[in-house]
Amino acid sequence: LLKVDATLQEESRIVAEAWKILDKAFVDKTFNGNDWTEVRKKYVRTNYKNTAEAYAAIREMTGLLGDRFTRFLTPAQYETLSNMYTSETPQAGVGVEMALDPESNQIKIVSVVPSSPAEKVGVKKGDLSSRSMTCLSGGSTPDDAASLLRGEDGSTVNIKLESKGKTRELVLTREILKATSVSSKLVPSPESNRSRRAESLSCPSRASSQVLSEAKALRTQGAKALLLDLRGNLGGYFPAGVDLAKVKIDVPVLALTSTQNGALAEVSLAVLVDHNTASAAEVLTAALQDNKRAGVIGEQTYGKGLVQTIARLQDGSALVITVAKYRTPLGQDINKVSLLWFPLDR
Repeated sequence: LLKVDATLQEESRIVAEAWKILDKAFVDKTFNGNDWTEVRKKYVRTNYKNTAEAYAAIREMTGLLGDRFTRFLTPAQYETLSNMYTSETPQAGVGVEMALDPESNQIKIVSVVPSSPAEKVGVKKGDLSSRSMTCLSGGSTPDDAASLLRGEDGSTVNIKLESKGKTRELVLTREILKATSVSSKLVPSPESNRSRRAESLSCPSRASSQVLSEAKALRTQGAKALLLDLRGNLGGYFPAGVDLAKVKIDVPVLALTSTQNGALAEVSLAVLVDHNTASAAEVLTAALQDNKRAGVIGEQTYGKGLVQTIARLQDGSALVITVAKYRTPLGQDINKVSLLWFPLDR
């Protein structure tokens, strides 16, 4: 339990709580070269006029850490992010997954759910949020965009997207979307045997059980091999990537070891990746690759070798904090480096 000085005004207590959480949990104990005690004096002892000013101060503090993955969430943003990975109930949304494009610093569409409101109006993978959208400018994150795109079933949201130098404005009607993080299909192999392709759209908390269930079902239909498609998979729930690796192998996964035989350990396996394969998806890919369980095909991966957790503050806001770094089973540090892969044309 983190105790905060009760004599502070309410807004300052929020800032103090955030400082304490960062002090305890952030992975870099040099705090990016900042004197963290002096940072506390500066921000906690300030008199804030309102909650918005306190939130701005917390954002400044997290910015000092020099880690783009450590960030502050408003209560609404926290609720959106929490529901994204833990909710068992359908969400009203438009059916897109987004990431921050490092080249343009704009929010980029990395996947579109089939038959979703987004697909119906022509949203395409690779579309960028328009710079003229003031609500998504100046350091906005994909979490900010997700908050804007979610809402009541049947309500509408206006967005502006850029593609190939052209800007278009679209009106999307939110729908209750069935949360499906895994889809699959049987395809013929060159030898006319039936192979299986599984696409994991993200790594939520239930991803490993979903993949295992579909794999077993299609194995009974004659599938001889498995191609795990992690293109555009930004990761998500870190333990899900580890759990999914345990399903497929019976060897160390990072610092964790499965004590049971992998349920799919006998299936021929390859992993398909691209530049948006990141985080938990890279954990899974690295475990399979380093243990010689699967070949990796596609493009250079994102290169995110950091682990985040979410800490909720007492007022309902939250901090996403980088709490650890990971290496592959063979000791490779992939942060800002990415994984080795075979190009698609080989």
